[in-house]
Amino acid sequence: NNELYVKQDDTHKRVLYLVKELLKDRKEINVVSNYKAAFTISRVCNTLVNLNYAEFADIVTKTDVVEGRRRIKFEVKITKSSEFDKIYAENQEKRKQFLEQKEKTEKTTEK
Repeated sequence: NNELYVKQDDTHKRVLYLVKELLKDRKEINVVSNYKAAFTISRVCNTLVNLNYAEFADIVTKTDVVEGRRRIKFEVKITKSSEFDKIYAENQEKRKQFLEQKEKTEKTTEK
């Protein structure tokens, strides 16, 4: 399934991580939410596009009527950029170095 449903309680950081992890193995993904989490997914997808991880493919809003009540869905389809794997690997290496440095600093402050 190429769909990630975002709830209103999900944070920007969590959704950003999940979308990047899903894009590692897929070419495209649909990020879907109700109207309450629309800001989160628009912010996440925009961040990924700005960082050159992904490109916008489609943005859709849908209104379904279920048992006489409206259900509003916001859906953003993004595709993996050609630079994704390179950028992802570079950032993982930077993260690894940062964590090693942080660990060294913590050990020296304990002494």
